[in-house]
Amino acid sequence: MSNVTYATHFAQDLDTKNIGGVTTVSTQVDSQATVRMDKILKQSIEEYLSTEDARKKGYKSLAQFVNKGSRDLLNKESKPQEKPTHFILPNLKDHNMTLDLDIYTDKVYCNMCESDHCVHVKVFDEDKDVKKYRKKYNLG
Repeated sequence: MSNVTYATHFAQDLDTKNIGGVTTVSTQVDSQATVRMDKILKQSIEEYLSTEDARKKGYKSLAQFVNKGSRDLLNKESKPQEKPTHFILPNLKDHNMTLDLDIYTDKVYCNMCESDHCVHVKVFDEDKDVKKYRKKYNLG
């Protein structure tokens, strides 16, 4: 394991002292922490950081790279996963046109085609009979 020091974005309360009737304020803010990581991982990151690609992307240090990666992972992991509304509309005339969809806030996913760009999604968006069901069940 090797140590990596990185900058954090929080500030601690300023330390004030009264010395001989004069109040002093300490402006030193501890914004560093040390974490441990595998040596092989650290070496791999350092090798990448020495490439032209890393320089083009603006990476200048191991700490900067680790901060960005940690921040991105935290943002991804800390968001709760949205549970979709499951929508099934049988088509008795043509089974291939039965709708089996998961409705998310930003997309509609077809469970039959395993896609969000198929004929079933198009029918869900455009068919006037399906729009009646969507309105009835408040599905947008």
